[in-house]
Amino acid sequence: MEQFTLDTYSFLLKGALIFASPMLLFSPKTRAGLKQKLGLIDESLASELKQCKKAIWIHTVSVGEFNGAYPLIEAIKAKYPSSALVISTTTKAGQKLAKERAGHKAKVIYFPFDLPTVINRFLSLINPTLVIIFETEIWPNFIDLCWSKQIPVAIVNARMSPRSFKRYKLAKWFFAPVLKKLALIGTQSDAEAQHYKEIAGKDLPVKIFGNLKYDWPALIDNLASKELKSKIGITEDNLVIIAGSTHPEEEELILDTYRQALTDNELAFNNNQMTSQKNLKLIIAPRHPERFDAVAKVIENAGYNVCRFSKNEKLLGPNDVYLLDTIGQLANFYALATLAFVGGTIANVGGHNLLEPYLYAVPVVCGPHLFKTRETATILSKEKALYIANDAQEVKNKMIELLQNENLRKQMGAIGQRWLENNRGAVAKSIDAIAALFDEDKLKPDKSLTSNNSPTRKTEIMTK
Repeated sequence: MEQFTLDTYSFLLKGALIFASPMLLFSPKTRAGLKQKLGLIDESLASELKQCKKAIWIHTVSVGEFNGAYPLIEAIKAKYPSSALVISTTTKAGQKLAKERAGHKAKVIYFPFDLPTVINRFLSLINPTLVIIFETEIWPNFIDLCWSKQIPVAIVNARMSPRSFKRYKLAKWFFAPVLKKLALIGTQSDAEAQHYKEIAGKDLPVKIFGNLKYDWPALIDNLASKELKSKIGITEDNLVIIAGSTHPEEEELILDTYRQALTDNELAFNNNQMTSQKNLKLIIAPRHPERFDAVAKVIENAGYNVCRFSKNEKLLGPNDVYLLDTIGQLANFYALATLAFVGGTIANVGGHNLLEPYLYAVPVVCGPHLFKTRETATILSKEKALYIANDAQEVKNKMIELLQNENLRKQMGAIGQRWLENNRGAVAKSIDAIAALFDEDKLKPDKSLTSNNSPTRKTEIMTK
C-alpha cells in the first residue's frame, strides 16, 4: 500500500512538472539549475561528486535557510574535516550565496526533483554517509530512497507552523510513514516537536534543539563596520533606518516613513541630543533579487535618488536612498543600523529573520503577519525588544516614535541582544545528536549496501 502511494505521488509529480514545463523553461527564476534538478548532470560535475568521500549532504532551500544553517555547516566541517560536504539549494539566489560563502569547502549543487530515477542518479554519485535537511523539506521519494539505502536522514532546525501543521495533519496517512523513516528530527521548540508527534506518533526520533539562527555570530566588528559606513557614505552621527527583506508595498511604506521623519524636528541621536534631518539615512534591502530594478523604480517614483550597492555608489544627502541590491550582505548592513524594519510582515508572507538586527542591539519594528516566525516574535514582543504593529500606519508611527526616543531604542536593542545571547546552544545540541548518527570511524558508506533492493535500515541508526 505504501509503495502504491509513493508510485501515485511520483505519477502526479511527473504530471505537474510536465504541466509546468513552459514556466520552468522560460522563466529565468525557475529555469536556474533545471538540468541538474532533472538529473542531467554534466560529466565534470559527476566526476567531482564521485570523488566526495564520506560525504555529508546538507540541503538548504534558499538564502534564509542557508544563512540559518551556516553556523552548523561550520561546526560539521570542523568536527568531520575528512568528510566531503555537499550543499544543495533549490533557488538561484540560494545557489549563488552558498557558492560565495561555502564554495571553497563544499560542493554546491541544485537539489533534484523528487522523482526516483533522478534521486537515484544523485545518490549513486554522491553516496552520502548522512543527509541533513534544514528546516522543513519533506520529500517522500528522497527520504524513502535514502532509507532503503541505509543512509540516515536528519531534519534540523525543524519547524512546523500551525498553518503547516493543519495541512500535514489532513494528509497524515501519507506523511506519517515518511516521517517514520527519518533518523532524527531536531525541532526549534516543544510545540513543533508535538506537531511532528501528532502526525506520525510518539516514537518519532524527535529532539528539541532550539533555533540554530540564535547561534549566528556577528559577522563584522566595529572596525569593519566603520569601513562599511565609509564605503557607502554613512558617518558616525547618522541615524540609519534599514528595511530588510522587503516585499511589494513595504518599500512604499518605508519611503513614506522616511519622508515623514525628514520633516520631523525632533530626531534623537545620542545622549538625547537632537540631530538634523540631513543626518537621517535609509537603506532598503528587497527580499528577492529579481525585484531589485523594480524597487529602484519605486524609490525614484517616490522622488529620491537611488544609490546602488552593485554600482559602488555612496549616499550624499537626504534625497538619496540606498538600495542593497545583492544577497548575503543584509546581516552585515544591520551593523550600521539605528532602527530596523523586517519585511514579509506587512505583506502577508509570514515574516523573515527577526534576529539578525539584535546581533548588533538594533531594535526592530514589524507588521502582524508572522506565521513563519510566530514563536520568536511573541517572545521578543513580550520581552519588549520587538514592536509588532497591527498595520502599516502603526509601523510608521512606531518607527517615528523610536527615531525620536534614543533611550527606548537602546533599551529595546539591548534586551533583544541579551535574549539572543542567553538562548544560544542549538548548534552544539545538533552536533551531539548528529554524532550519534555519523561516526567517521564506524558509519561509512558501504557500496554493497546501496542497492535499491535493501529492505531495511541498520537498526542501530534508529536506536542510538
